[in-house]
Amino acid sequence: MTHEHLPSGDLTDDQKLALYRAWKLLRALTLTQAGSQYSFSYRVLSKGGAASYLMVTGTVRVDGVVIVSSRTPTGAPPCPICLAGSTRISTPAGDVRVIDIKPGMLVWTAAADGTKYAVPVLEAGSMEAPAGHQMVHLVLADGRELLASPGHRTSDGRSLGSLAIGDLLDGSKVARLELIPYAGSRTYDILPAGATGTYWAGGILLSSTLFVTRGS
Repeated sequence: MTHEHLPSGDLTDDQKLALYRAWKLLRALTLTQAGSQYSFSYRVLSKGGAASYLMVTGTVRVDGVVIVSSRTPTGAPPCPICLAGSTRISTPAGDVRVIDIKPGMLVWTAAADGTKYAVPVLEAGSMEAPAGHQMVHLVLADGRELLASPGHRTSDGRSLGSLAIGDLLDGSKVARLELIPYAGSRTYDILPAGATGTYWAGGILLSSTLFVTRGS
């Protein structure tokens, strides 16, 4: 709190977002005590033309000296699947909870020119929500509402955590935006067929995190 120059007591939405971003930075590298030093491991994108990753391990001494002990090839990090289980996805048969969406089911997507059309779902996945995970509770001026992780992208590439009250989103303005603890145990996402990887969640056009991962 002191580092971010935040007051004690209740925080505004912007202050909560600043605190969350600082917390994410602090959790970027986990240090595990091993005697008089701390061990670490993290995944990085290796240099070169192909998208490949390395798992870097090492130790940090109490005097701050960092020793890298290994760099080994590894797979890509897990994709940031991040919709609340109660989120409803727009389909030709009506709104369906994301937890009930299966590969092969039809959902609405948007073409590059904004045209709405039905496509089958290629993937439907979920992952365990980390302890203390927080979600963005977003409400638009026209009443549409969404609960998703701050890193989830809008159809135009913005992260939900970067939005502010008054910003335009899918034809309406953001009327309410707050970070709240997530009560669910897992988060979810789907990958629709089509060139854009977009779909409507809570009536709001979003980009699939699975589509972003494939394209990276």
